[in-house]
Amino acid sequence: MTTYNAIPGNHDTDRLLFRQLFGTDKTTFFDCGNTRIALLDSTYMSSMTLEDQAKWLTSALQTYEGAKIVILHYPVYSSDEKHYGGWQNIQDTLVPIFQESGVKLVFNSHVHAFEQVERDGIVYITEARGGAPAYSLNATRIPGSVRAYENTLGYSRVTVSPDSGIISVDIIRVADVSSDLRRIVKVYPTGITDARIRIISGRLRTGLPDISELVCRFTHTVDGTGKTECRLFLNNVVLLINS
Repeated sequence: MTTYNAIPGNHDTDRLLFRQLFGTDKTTFFDCGNTRIALLDSTYMSSMTLEDQAKWLTSALQTYEGAKIVILHYPVYSSDEKHYGGWQNIQDTLVPIFQESGVKLVFNSHVHAFEQVERDGIVYITEARGGAPAYSLNATRIPGSVRAYENTLGYSRVTVSPDSGIISVDIIRVADVSSDLRRIVKVYPTGITDARIRIISGRLRTGLPDISELVCRFTHTVDGTGKTECRLFLNNVVLLINS
């Protein structure tokens, strides 16, 4: 038994069927522990414009004290060859609200690959490796692109600590596949983690300087080697530590 929340995509043209299957196709949010997760409809079939959703998002998130995550279909930023750079209308309309409301993590899909992009203290993750034909990303990644995985099947697992407010995202790889997804190249043991992303979601309630932009990432490659990268953003000074 689990909770399943669906967000409309560009192929969900039968909205009546979508509502029958998933209960609603409206912009909404739900709370899980100390985390508020906002679900938006970025398709042209939405009953709300992006401008209306921006206003709604402000009211839903701005006064909330816990961690804040947003999920929508189209990637805000992407190295996808067909839509290089991402969706400009979302960047213009929703990103300012993400920044003002303290959103730290945004999930997208649509582009059938994995990509992690970091812009202005927000981590944007495109996760669409569920089985549809794979998309190719441009060899030259967009600014802020941290990592990407193509021609893989997998998923992201998110955990939020109620005490520290740290959001941990484990990038799980299930299999490698051919570019047309017709042939399984390699199947991985359960729980293989390509990377772990850690994000501090809130501001410290102390007299210390604000270090809410601390992002630590722990990367474990499949051959057993490891790399740790930690970036500390403090008063516009960036400290980068590799080991």
